[in-house]
Amino acid sequence: MNPSHVMTAACLADALAALDAAPPGPLLLVSPPQAGASLGPGWWLALVSAARAGSGRDFTDLLDCGDASGRALEALRLGLRGLVLAPDAPGRQTVAARAALLGAIVLDDAPSPTPAAGP
Repeated sequence: MNPSHVMTAACLADALAALDAAPPGPLLLVSPPQAGASLGPGWWLALVSAARAGSGRDFTDLLDCGDASGRALEALRLGLRGLVLAPDAPGRQTVAARAALLGAIVLDDAPSPTPAAGP
């Protein structure tokens, strides 16, 4: 994964605005920290699906699950293929092994958002 632009979105309006303002090139949309643990993978799947449909842009997405390995496994079952899971999360090795079988990625930390361009 080598995005030229990294954006964080907590709701559909944020995602659509960020995608609309993003320059051409590979895009990465990242959930807020621990959103997978608190809001669940279904929320993120719905958000990114609506963002893809509403923006017409192609992008990669990452769901930050904090240390919630169960939520990370749920995300994989739902078809999400980009996760952030704390290195010390219980069961992380199981999540990483399952992700590898599915062609998904599991990162220790989310990439930092790309700074907004000045006026």
